[in-house]
Order: sequence, then structure tokens, then C-alpha cells
Amino acid sequence: MDPEIKKILDDHENRLQRLEGTSKPKSTPAKLGEKKTLADVIITVRNGGFFSSPKTAEETHDKIQAGYPCEVNRVAVALIRLSSRKELRIASKTVNGKKLKAYAW
Repeated sequence: MDPEIKKILDDHENRLQRLEGTSKPKSTPAKLGEKKTLADVIITVRNGGFFSSPKTAEETHDKIQAGYPCEVNRVAVALIRLSSRKELRIASKTVNGKKLKAYAW
């Protein structure tokens, strides 16, 4: 192989490795000592299997209330945002004869 072509290919490979090494992972929970956001708390319970069956915003609020006290509407908005980022799936659930929006993973 021509040395000039090899040099160009090596430079290209090095640039690709640098670019790939700087990507941020999706929604990793906060490190020890950092403040956890509501989304971090929801992702943590998701990773624990809470969303294996569809859950409503109220059910999610009840689950996280002890560790992260907040209003139900904040949980609902966080669930919508996580679903738009494809970190939760939107489903439906019937509760007391009413069809409600639910979230699953």
C-alpha cells in the first residue's frame, strides 16, 4: 500500500476514534454526590423493572414519593419527556373503566 494513502487512512481512523469517544450515554443516573433529577429517579425505577407492565403517572408518583417528593403533574411531564426521548414507551391502561395514558419499558 502506498505510504501516503496509509497515512491518510490512519489519520482518518484516529479522528473517528476521537469523535466516537466523546459521545454522551443516554440518561445515566447521577453520580454519587450529585443531585438527582426527577428523570434520573424515574430511569432508576425503570431499570429496576417497575415499568415492565404499564404504569400511570399516579402509580409512578406513588412509587417515587418516598425518595423524591414532588407533585403528580411534574411526574406526568417527566414521563412525557422521557417517552419523547424514547426512554419509555407510551401505552394505555384501563382503570375503573377509564382508559388512561400509561408508560412501559
